[in-house]
Amino acid sequence: MMINIYHYLIQLFTNKHIIYVFILIDCLNSILVYKISYKIIQFNCIMENFNKTNGKYARLFESKEKKDDFLLTEKNFKPIFWSLFAMVCYLFNPLNLACCMSQTTVLIQHFVLLMWLNFLLNGKIFMSYIFLAIHANIAVYSLVLIVPSISFIRQKKIFKRKQIKSEFNLVGKHATAFVLLFACVFMFNLYLENFNTRFIDCTYLFILKVRDLVPNMGLFWYFLTEMFDHFITFFYLCVPIERLFIFNTTHTETEERATG
Repeated sequence: MMINIYHYLIQLFTNKHIIYVFILIDCLNSILVYKISYKIIQFNCIMENFNKTNGKYARLFESKEKKDDFLLTEKNFKPIFWSLFAMVCYLFNPLNLACCMSQTTVLIQHFVLLMWLNFLLNGKIFMSYIFLAIHANIAVYSLVLIVPSISFIRQKKIFKRKQIKSEFNLVGKHATAFVLLFACVFMFNLYLENFNTRFIDCTYLFILKVRDLVPNMGLFWYFLTEMFDHFITFFYLCVPIERLFIFNTTHTETEERATG
C-alpha cells in the first residue's frame, strides 16, 4: 500500500514540489499531536475526578493536611501549555526532521496512526477503526492496538457511569467490527497488487522470517545479527511475541489500577 501511495505522489507532483507535500503532512501531524495531547490531559483530569468521587483518595483527604495539590486538574496542569510543548517536541525532533527531509513514507504512517488516536479520543469509534485497519495493513504490529482501543472505550463507559451489560459482548462487537474493516483494507491491497499474493510474504511473513535486514542499521539489526546461529529461529519468534503479549499485559494491568 505504501509503495502505491508513494508512486501516486511521485506521479502527481514533480520532484521539486513533492518535498512540500511531506512538509504539509508533517505540519498536519504536529496539529494532531497538539489535539491528542489536549484530549489526553482532559481525560486524565476526568479520571482523577472520578477516582476522587469514588473514594480512591479518601485516606489522603482524611489526613491532617487536606490539600488538593496532588490531584491532576486543568488549573495545575494547563492543557494548552503542555499540548504546545508536545507539538514543539514533535516538530523539532531530529529524527522527525530527518524523515521529513528524506521524504520517507514514515510520515504517512504517523499521520494514519495519529488519525486513529484522534478519532478514538473524540469518540468516533468507526473512523478510528478504519485508520487502525489501514495502519495494521501497513505495519502488522498495529494489530495489538485494538486492545487499548477497546479498553479505552470501556473506560469511557465507566466514567460516564454507563452500565456495561456484558464485557464479552463489548469486546466481541468491537473486535468483529475491526476484523471486518481489516479484511476490507486487505482486499483493497490485494486489488492494488492485481490479486498477486506475493506482497503477503514480502510484508507480513517477512516480520517472522526476517530473511534480510540490510540496510537497516537499527537496534533490531544489531540484536538479531549478534545471535548465535542455533538460537536465531528462537529469537525471530520471540521478538514479535514479546511485542504482542508484553504490551497488552502491561496495558491491561495499568487500566485495572487506574479504574480501581
